[in-house]
Amino acid sequence: MPAERLSEHVWALTGPTNIGVLMGPGDRAALVDTGLDESAARKAWRLLEENGRRLVAVINTHAHADHIGGNRFIVARSQATVYASAFEATAIRHPVWEPLYLAGGAMPGPAVSGKFFMAEPTPSVTEAPPEGDLDLGNGFVVRVVPLPGHAYAQVGLAYDGVFFTADAFFPPAVLEKHGLPFYVDLAAAERSLARIRDQAGEWAVYLPGHGPRLDRVGLGGHVEANLEAFDRLRGEVLSALGGPRSVDELVDALSRALGLSYANPGQYYLARAAVTALLTDLERRSLVSPVVGGTLVRWAAS
Repeated sequence: MPAERLSEHVWALTGPTNIGVLMGPGDRAALVDTGLDESAARKAWRLLEENGRRLVAVINTHAHADHIGGNRFIVARSQATVYASAFEATAIRHPVWEPLYLAGGAMPGPAVSGKFFMAEPTPSVTEAPPEGDLDLGNGFVVRVVPLPGHAYAQVGLAYDGVFFTADAFFPPAVLEKHGLPFYVDLAAAERSLARIRDQAGEWAVYLPGHGPRLDRVGLGGHVEANLEAFDRLRGEVLSALGGPRSVDELVDALSRALGLSYANPGQYYLARAAVTALLTDLERRSLVSPVVGGTLVRWAAS
């Protein structure tokens, strides 16, 4: 994870999941997310030590394991306060919630209990304001921007001309590779994307949770690519509903149409959740509806 300077007071460790390093007044510093595991967190810690910085805060954008997995290492070595939105804070304290909803509410088995799905718990998490200034003390103020959609109460963070957009959008290459981007609420995701697009003039640099830094020009292309992906996937679901299908039948049909396959059950559960979110979105638009028949619930075009 190479260190990249984004502005005078902001660095990033870029890699599978980007970590923001905010250099505050004096010797104070904060992290935006901590990566998947101790290995990623160690690199952030080393950068702080090299710059003679004292970590006072970790701000988790959302509770997915690849963004909070380094919390345990960081908290054990500092007096940093961990912040998150109220809803996400619950899942960071009790990370079983992520595999729990992927497993359909049942106690999750080994397929969705590894570090990619369930981080170590962070017992103490302070609730950040839902929107506006988060005061970290001594004039160290970070702006919180709600960006739900990929996660239920995800937030973005802005500081010193840099906007960390978390997983509000994905690079076009990621959309093409994975086919079914993980979102839990498409309507909320679209509102978040519109907000980012409308605020494009406020910040000089944009750093998503995954992928390279963007300027204001590059940002627009990424936002549009994600909006287009939503529309394309809605169309794919409707095309697959030539007749009523169960969720699992739809995952199979949609995955075949998109040329996707799954190497393990965890990947399949992620795809299943993404398809369910698409169905919920189409149901809200009165374009599909669930139909109970015999022993199955199937979805049909309205």
